[in-house]
Order: sequence, then structure tokens, then C-alpha cells
Amino acid sequence: MNDLKLDPILLRCLVALVEETSVSRSALRLGLSQPAVSHSLRKLRELFKDSLLVRAGGGMLPTPVALEVANEAREILARMGRLVEPRQPFDPALGGRFSMSAPEYVEHLICPVISRLLASQTPLAHLWVRPPDPKNAERLLESGELDVRLGWVRDPAPSTRSRQLFADRFVCLVRNGHPALQETFSMDSYASLSHVRAQVATPSTASRYMDEAMSKFGAKPNVPLVVPSYFTIGRVVASTDLVATLPWGIARSLAASLPLSIQRCPLKIPQLKVAMYWHERKHSEARHKWFRNLLIQAATEFADELGQAADLEVVATRA
Repeated sequence: MNDLKLDPILLRCLVALVEETSVSRSALRLGLSQPAVSHSLRKLRELFKDSLLVRAGGGMLPTPVALEVANEAREILARMGRLVEPRQPFDPALGGRFSMSAPEYVEHLICPVISRLLASQTPLAHLWVRPPDPKNAERLLESGELDVRLGWVRDPAPSTRSRQLFADRFVCLVRNGHPALQETFSMDSYASLSHVRAQVATPSTASRYMDEAMSKFGAKPNVPLVVPSYFTIGRVVASTDLVATLPWGIARSLAASLPLSIQRCPLKIPQLKVAMYWHERKHSEARHKWFRNLLIQAATEFADELGQAADLEVVATRA
């Protein structure tokens, strides 16, 4: 007897692979990483003792076994979906309690908008915004203690779904009159400066990307000061020669109230892509779907202000 466990995630992966005939497209559809989908395909092949998908021409073709099992998997998933779907639709007028975690930058952008939307659409609702807890995030989502996790996660768990909300670019923040502004703000001058960063307990995704980009340039950043808050960074930069690399959305707020100059960042850092993450078990719950769509609505309102397209990119199945 095969000891491998057949779970809904594997079934979803099988259906997606058969329909998309591509690991990369299946990963995009499922909101999973490509390695996670490839790992699931290996488990499925071992379970069914069949190749399931074989290379043909420029793509992949499902085997007869894959087509047969996929048909049965669709019915099983449909039945499971009907079981977990609430019998009564969610009524926003009745309110409810919602919880999410968000880093300071995301909290700063989304909380004013989401608070206004909640007040207008469900005045009896209560929202608890918690600080990020990467070590326990998966457990909190699985248990339901946390509805949604907002942030920039490089490798989300296979049981986690995601949907991109918005993207932002990194800029540099220096004080007005900084010596580095007397000439072109180049990569050489950037690498020679001392930096201040905002970071809580563990290295953030942004910090890791910055370090990786500096390493490719052949330099190591000098970071004599690390603080927990972007707003502390603003006051530090305004009174020292330290430079901060941070999202434009927060830089503009700091520069509006302090003598600071926003400069193009010469370091090639990927855009900060903020997504929401939720557990598979909550995906079909009406209350949860309503809250996720409210977050999408909130993000859409300020996405244009960040210079992004109004039509936000979907990186998973519809929220």
C-alpha cells in the first residue's frame, strides 16, 4: 500500500497541471511557488505510479491516467467545496471580527483606507492589526487566529494562497544639503555612505534583497544603525549624514514633514510587491472572501498614487 497522503492541495495541483500543462502557469494559478508545484508533481507521480505529464514539443501533455484521475479530483474538490461553504451568506451589516498582520509601511498605507471602508460598509466590524510574526504566521493562519497576512514573503507555505495587492519602488532618503547631493547620486557614492534601516526582530525581505544587490555590486553596506520604525528613520536621516533606502510610499510622507530629499536609488532592488496571504482552509469561507475583497478594494484606491497600474496583477485564483 502506498503510504503517501492524498490531500486537497495535491488534488488541486493535479487539476491545475492537467489544465495548464505547465508547472509555471500552474504555480501562478494556485498562488504557489514553482518548486512547491514541482514537489507536488513528484509526489503525485509516486502515488499513482505514472508520469502524469510528459514533455511533448514545447510543452507538456497529460497521460491517460492523469486525465482520468483529474476528472475524479474535480468532483472530489467540488464536493469538498460544498461542504466547507457556509449555508448562509455573510451579511456585512452584522459586522464581525477580523484580524490581519502587516509591517509598519503597509499598515501606514492601508489602515486609513480600510478603516473608512469598514465604517461605511460594516459599522459593527472590529479589526485587529497585529505586527508581523514570521515564525508563527503559518500556524496563526491555519488556526484562524489570523485572517490575513500582509507583506512581502519570498517563499510562502504550500498551504498558503496569495494575491498581490500593490507594488512600490525603493528610493533613497537623505537630509537636505547632504554632501552626497553636491554631485550625481551614483552607485559609488551610495555604497560609500553609512545607512540606517528599519527592521524588527528578523531580517526583512527588503533588507535581504538590499544585501544581495550590494553583494552583486561587490560591496557590503555599512549599517551602523537599525531601528524598529520608519518614522524614527525620518528624524535620524534629517539630522545626520546617514542614508535610508525605503519604499517611496513612506518616503514621501517623511519628506512632507521633515527637511529631507528623495533620490533615485542607484541600487537595483526588485520592486516591493505587497500581497495578502491566507490559509487554504479559509479560502471558500464567505466572511473571509468578503474581507479579502475589501482589502483589494482598499489597495486599489492608493495603487495609482504609488505610480502603479489600476488593474492589479492577480497571482492566484480569484480572491
